[in-house]
Amino acid sequence: MKKLSAMIAGASLGASAVYLFDPVLGKRRRALLRDQARGSTNDVRNFFDIAMRDLKHRIIGVAGDIRYRTRGRHVDDKKLCARVESKMGRFVSHPRALEVSVASGLVTMRGHILEHEVAPLLSALESIPGVKGVRNELTAHSRAENFPALQGGIERTGNRPEIFQENWSPATRLICGAVGAMTVMKGLNRSRFAEGALLGTGLLLLSRSISNRPLLQLLGVRKSGRGIVLQKHLNVYAPVQEVFDFLREPMNFPQVMRNVHEVRDLGEGRSHWSVRGPAGRDITWNARITRLEPNRLIAWETGQDSQLIHSGFIRFEPVSDAATRVMVQLVLHAPGGIVGQVAASALGANPRSEFESDLLRLKTFLETGKPAHDVATKQRIKQNPEINANLTATR
Repeated sequence: MKKLSAMIAGASLGASAVYLFDPVLGKRRRALLRDQARGSTNDVRNFFDIAMRDLKHRIIGVAGDIRYRTRGRHVDDKKLCARVESKMGRFVSHPRALEVSVASGLVTMRGHILEHEVAPLLSALESIPGVKGVRNELTAHSRAENFPALQGGIERTGNRPEIFQENWSPATRLICGAVGAMTVMKGLNRSRFAEGALLGTGLLLLSRSISNRPLLQLLGVRKSGRGIVLQKHLNVYAPVQEVFDFLREPMNFPQVMRNVHEVRDLGEGRSHWSVRGPAGRDITWNARITRLEPNRLIAWETGQDSQLIHSGFIRFEPVSDAATRVMVQLVLHAPGGIVGQVAASALGANPRSEFESDLLRLKTFLETGKPAHDVATKQRIKQNPEINANLTATR
């Protein structure tokens, strides 16, 4: 076991050295790693500050609730009304359709509400400290049809324990993250079966705390509604017609995107893409243009059977006759969920970093007519395979 661990550690160290000290891209990779480490340090520091404040406020709130329940204390109607409005948002899908009034601790509820939400709401309001009674003057409806105030809305689940909610508070993330880290450390000192169980549990809890995403989404079993959203504005010193004409043709993208090997036109706004992914593995997908407005908008999406499911759009806004403001938004679902995204980042495939770098290459090409250095090198290698062999030999 120790020999295997030593071999894995040695192989990882060697791969990291090759990756970071590559004669062509090593300097850029080290600079990116430095910036990411700096940014991560600041993020961690800010998170701990927010989490400690949240934990402090929760402790004060719990202490106040205990004090109220043990000693008894008068709550003025204004504070009580605020408590009621805060509580009902967890039980009612259309809180704006309700009116709340409080007089001497007696709560009166008026407005329109769905029938199945009445009982849970009244029960929750009666449990609020300071409430002496609840008067029900609500108009209940079995369906939301023909009632504008009851259209839309999100189904509420009531008082679910926070650990079962999709979004955790900073304090909960801090506590669960600490428990996950301790579980991992304990797992390292147990038998093989206990070690695997504790390590797996601890790593899942730690990942859940860091990412603040549901476990199924972490594992890639369930995709999030939004996915990973990347967005950036770019000022390009070129006419809008020229920028639009270049970007409307998918076959132009290998000239400005370092990892795009090939794009084939399939006709009727459809195209087939081949892109280098993590660890040099190729990823392919079929995309189709869903909306095309000359000099204004290009929108696209991929098929559900693609290896990388994503969608996005590009907006064009002329700033002057010789300048264009470009806004790009990309929504992607990383393979393997958040765990897959973290693994890809460790292998040098950070989606946000690649996204921003490709946009800078696009700006360079449109303004100068020359591809960026790394893209030009890729094109020369593709045209002359002997260059690739020479580069491999020198490395």
